[in-house]
Amino acid sequence: MDINHSLSPYKNTVSSGWKRIIPFANFNMEENHTFDMTHFEGLWLKQYLSTITPEYHALSHQLTKITQSINPLTFNFYSLALWTSPDRYTQLHTLCQYSELLNSSIRFYLDENKGDNINLWLLSNEPVAKHSTESLSLLALHFAFLLSVFKQTWGHKAIKGDVFLPSLTNARIEQQLFDNLMASSALNLKCHYGYPLIRLTFSKKSLTAPLTEADPIINQNSLWQLQRQLENFHQHNVITQVYRVLDSLSDLEIASGNHVASLMDISFRTLNRRLACLSTSYRGVLENYKLEKALSLLNDPELALTDIALKLGFSDLSTFSRAFKRWTGVCPSLLVNRNQSLDTHVISHWELT
Repeated sequence: MDINHSLSPYKNTVSSGWKRIIPFANFNMEENHTFDMTHFEGLWLKQYLSTITPEYHALSHQLTKITQSINPLTFNFYSLALWTSPDRYTQLHTLCQYSELLNSSIRFYLDENKGDNINLWLLSNEPVAKHSTESLSLLALHFAFLLSVFKQTWGHKAIKGDVFLPSLTNARIEQQLFDNLMASSALNLKCHYGYPLIRLTFSKKSLTAPLTEADPIINQNSLWQLQRQLENFHQHNVITQVYRVLDSLSDLEIASGNHVASLMDISFRTLNRRLACLSTSYRGVLENYKLEKALSLLNDPELALTDIALKLGFSDLSTFSRAFKRWTGVCPSLLVNRNQSLDTHVISHWELT
């Protein structure tokens, strides 16, 4: 049996566009001892990032150099759809809806809250508590990608918003990484440090501005192509399959790994082995599922926080609140009370210098 064919249903995939702008893209990586392409497609990107970390100054310089090469054709229909979107709001929706086609281990999630702001989250396959140096570097690469897209399609003078950035192990070193990326982008975004996840917050009013490269014909054709690609991706992606099973459950309290695996007609050991190929585990997938579900349910005005906690399989509100703050750095009540000021957990740019 062809091992690559047998692994294809759950291998980690990245857009071929990365290979066009990564410095070693012209190398034959299957023959290169440093970058091994014989395992799972996508791991080469992490391997590359591991060669320039933990030298964060070098990493930020390299990421900036890489993302400066991004243009409307870099990621085929994905980047083309972003550039030709009618306005910023639509662009963000496209960015998130098809982000798995950019890199299946990172997802962009749009949280349209009840207030005047909108949140863009960067989510990883790996559980927040287990983010490795390479995982953080991968998130930084996709953060740099966002900055590049916004700078080229929005124009830096018009952008106003807040960025919540992680300090997971060494606050000063990681601040240097993100500070360098922000400085190179020249965007008018206010940084806050000390959060487990990367989050960008924009005013909804600022997202109504049209994009200068908007083209309805090219955009619609690109979206049609992306939808076909995404449907094919979801048919073979094990994380998507787990999500569908979890959606079918009446109560997440019964969402044990053994039970979910049995509903997928495989053993729990097989399920975790397949998920390991995507740098995660069933526990990590369940945690990410609950986080995404929580962000969605928090926007439902008919649901109280206690109801949300129970729907997600938590025994009470306090347990849910602790878990949500561990995942995001903020209490769920803060995202419900949209007009409330940022909590005292925010670490300003200057407190870490």
